[in-house]
Amino acid sequence: MGRYPIHFHKCGDIPTSYVKGVSVHHSNSRVVTLHGVRFLHVSESVGFEVFGHNFFIEDGSETKNTLDGNIGINTRMIWTLSNKDVTSATFWVTHPDNIVKNNAAAGGQWYGFWYELMPHPEGPTTDSSLCPDQSPMGLFKNNTAHTYLKFGLRIKKHSPVTNPCSSLKNFALEDPFSENPSITALYEDFYTWKIKEIGA
Repeated sequence: MGRYPIHFHKCGDIPTSYVKGVSVHHSNSRVVTLHGVRFLHVSESVGFEVFGHNFFIEDGSETKNTLDGNIGINTRMIWTLSNKDVTSATFWVTHPDNIVKNNAAAGGQWYGFWYELMPHPEGPTTDSSLCPDQSPMGLFKNNTAHTYLKFGLRIKKHSPVTNPCSSLKNFALEDPFSENPSITALYEDFYTWKIKEIGA
């Protein structure tokens, strides 16, 4: 736990930092971890036969990061990391306000892409002023997933609204949702095949 090939740990805003053209194979935990960072760019990198979530956006406080043109191949589950790594995803995203585009999830035991959006960030970067499950979408576009036992894309509770951490309803109004209208979340141009259970 915490010993990953590449680990950006609570760095804050890092717009000039990047990971590009990296190959990680047969790692016992992850390809790259984004924890408590914003504006990091991860592109054109490969993970092969890696245990646990491969491209790992950790707690839900991470926003404005970019995952572009990466591929994870044969993602493996593991029992010795977090509980959620038992059902590992090649791309694990905990806040929707990130850019995830042109990536390929190519085979694994559980999930290609998993948006695990909680009411508030968890772990060391807990922050009650952030509400990932009600936050607007950054970008999810032109991603592919194939050859998984469970899902190509799993989204856990994403209901974006204009004011993410405010109440959804005001029952005193004629239209109880008018003070906090919903916003469309677009998961665009997603291609999936050879998924045993559910494509998306």
